[in-house]
This record gives sequence, structure tokens and C-alpha cells, in this order.
Amino acid sequence: MFLDAAQFGALLPLAAALTSVLCALLLLALTRQLWSLRWTLTRDKESSLPLPKGSMGWPLVGETFHWLFQGSNFHISRRERHGNVFKTHLLGKPVVRVTGAENIRKILLGEHSLVCTQWPQSTRIILGPNTLVNSIGDLHKRKRKILAKVFSRGALESYLPRLQEVVKSEIAKWCSEPGSVDVYSAAKSLTFRIAVRVLLGLKMEEERIVYLAQIFEQLMNNLFSLPFDAPLSGLRK
Repeated sequence: MFLDAAQFGALLPLAAALTSVLCALLLLALTRQLWSLRWTLTRDKESSLPLPKGSMGWPLVGETFHWLFQGSNFHISRRERHGNVFKTHLLGKPVVRVTGAENIRKILLGEHSLVCTQWPQSTRIILGPNTLVNSIGDLHKRKRKILAKVFSRGALESYLPRLQEVVKSEIAKWCSEPGSVDVYSAAKSLTFRIAVRVLLGLKMEEERIVYLAQIFEQLMNNLFSLPFDAPLSGLRK
């Protein structure tokens, strides 16, 4: 079978497209294998225990998009596939997901010896290096001991007058507004105002409190996000 010049010219773009697709698929497959090999090579050499079953997903993003789109079904499907302990890669960090009362009990009782607390990288970046969530070991214990004084019985008793003042003011505002009250939004607003007035001891104008509440809401919505400072990303916001 012979092709004339016109037919051969028409097939060239198709062949080029197919070649590009095949190269892209091969590159993705190779990159995924190298990404998996990277986690294997960088694991703790002092531990002879095998890594749990699971997938590290795609390079950089891992299984983050599966987690975002599937919600709670992500963990349910992975648990059915791999068991109560499985590995994955979320928010730019390799993690091991643990479920089951007995497994969690071991972790909670082994804090600072078997395991230590570590938040996602985006959370550590947003909250800063000197916060409680970014401290581990003895430094974490000292900071937690200092902060515990804020919630001691004596401290809580001293908060009561200011606490009652904030609650009465908010309830009076709810009663003065026509229509029903959005309980969830109202409770969030009340909690934020209590933190500002009672724990921080600040008195601010209403416009300033509303503005800061919106900023705080945006911070909380993006506290767990991909650790990439790019336009429109949660970290940039």
C-alpha cells in the first residue's frame, strides 16, 4: 500500500500527536515511579519496620486532589483497600493515616516518645515559627505549661464578668434584629468576640471586629491548603 504526498502530509500531525501523548504518559509513569522510590530511599533508616500499604500519588500533589474532591469517602475507600493503617501523600507531605481505637491509643500514649505532633506545612507557614503547633519535645511542653495558666480555674473565674458582658451584648443584638437568627454564624461571631474581649482583653469598634472576623474566617478556611505560594492559592490568600 502506497500513500501519496497529500495523504502522508495529513497523517503527520496525527502521528505527532500520538507520539506526544505516548511520551507524556511514559514520562508521567516514570516520574511517579521515581517519586515513590524517593520516599523509599528517604525513610528512617533506623527503623526496620515496613511502610504500610498505600499510594503516594502523583509528584508534588500526591493524593491531595482525591482527598479534596472525595472528602470523607477518600479515607473510607483507602481504609477498605489497605486497612486501618495506610500511607498517602497530602498537602505536600507524606503521611500515615491511622484509625481504630487501639491504634490511636498507642499514638496518644506515645506522644513525645513514639511520635511527636507535626502540623501540615501550610499551617506552620501561616501561623509562624514560634507558635505552639510548631514546637516539639521539651519546648512544646514548656509552652503548653505556660498556656495552661490561661485556662486555670482562677483565670477562668476572672474572665466571668467580661464573658457575661459579651454574651449579654450579643443576645441583645440577636433579639433586636428582625427575623430568625443564623445559629452557626452567630455562634462563630460570639466565639470570636469572646476570644478578642476575654482572652486578649481588647476593646475595639464594631467595624474593626467585623473586619477582623472576616480575616480570621479566611485564615481558618485556608489553614490546611497546598504549601504553594501561587496566585489564587489558599496560602497566598
